Amino acid sequence: MMDSEPTYLTADDLPKVSVVIPAFNVAPYVGDAIRSALAQRGVSLEVIVVDDGSTDATRDVLQAFAGDPRVRLILQENQGPSGSRNTALAAARGAFVGFLDADDLWMPTKAARHVALMTADPSIDLSYSWWHTIDDASRPTGRSSTVAAARVLGGLTFSGLVIENFTGTASTVFCRRDAVVQVGGFDPALRSNVDLDLLLRLAARRPGNIALVPEILTAYRMRSDQITKNWLLMETNWRTVIEKAAQIAPAEVARVHRVALARQCRYLAYIAYEARDLYAARRLLAKAWLNRPSALVRDRRAWLTTAAVIASFLPAPLHEALAQRVVSLRARRAHA
Repeated sequence: MMDSEPTYLTADDLPKVSVVIPAFNVAPYVGDAIRSALAQRGVSLEVIVVDDGSTDATRDVLQAFAGDPRVRLILQENQGPSGSRNTALAAARGAFVGFLDADDLWMPTKAARHVALMTADPSIDLSYSWWHTIDDASRPTGRSSTVAAARVLGGLTFSGLVIENFTGTASTVFCRRDAVVQVGGFDPALRSNVDLDLLLRLAARRPGNIALVPEILTAYRMRSDQITKNWLLMETNWRTVIEKAAQIAPAEVARVHRVALARQCRYLAYIAYEARDLYAARRLLAKAWLNRPSALVRDRRAWLTTAAVIASFLPAPLHEALAQRVVSLRARRAHA
């Protein structure tokens, strides 16, 4: 239905979870995202979809869900991903908020797992799950994250988030709605790293308020045109986010800044490599290793990125053939 006055009459009727889906020009994907939210088992929910001024067929896809009382559709002029999420948060009525990007998918038990964890421990303000990646056709790519909380560098803490956004993507995250409102929601000035910025402000509220649901419950879609593929934008916004974090806890940020910079440069080198900006990939990787090698030496991703960047010095046809072979093997393993 189009957004209107709330239809719930008592506190008992309120949904336990508000699913926030910002949508901008995602017609091929948003229907599947909404269906994955509606397929959640064992928890009452509302799905709030904000069409952020789409110019493709996104709005037509959304209209197919207008008859479902669990779905609330909000149309607005383009305000960017932060503005869309803030609009949804203002309309949300659930005690818990799950953030689902319009091109990602949830497993049917995701919401219930997070709600159970956070209900059992009122000190937890945010929780996240493991994830795997899918391609444009929703096929697994063979990449996933199953890093145990105990092995997250810096732990599930404010400092750990400065070192690396271990939640991976906003679509893995559930939060207490009141906590998100208290820290001010999303920063509309940011064009990327908006989830990291919010999570840092949440983590700074008190120690021990982050938890992991150790299951793969999110499918993160890899697309060539997504913001996270723009390494230069990611670099600029990451610096802004870390500067903001330093205003909250200057001593903690200063203590881990070089480790965080090494990890971030490694990640940016990977993005630049995949975009075949090889000069940038080489420069960023060198910066990562020179900055704090001890932060990378036990990181399997650092060695894989290093191997890929070194391979880029091979003749172009040989390098591309090798890269495609790696992608093919990974995909074959995912489908085995």
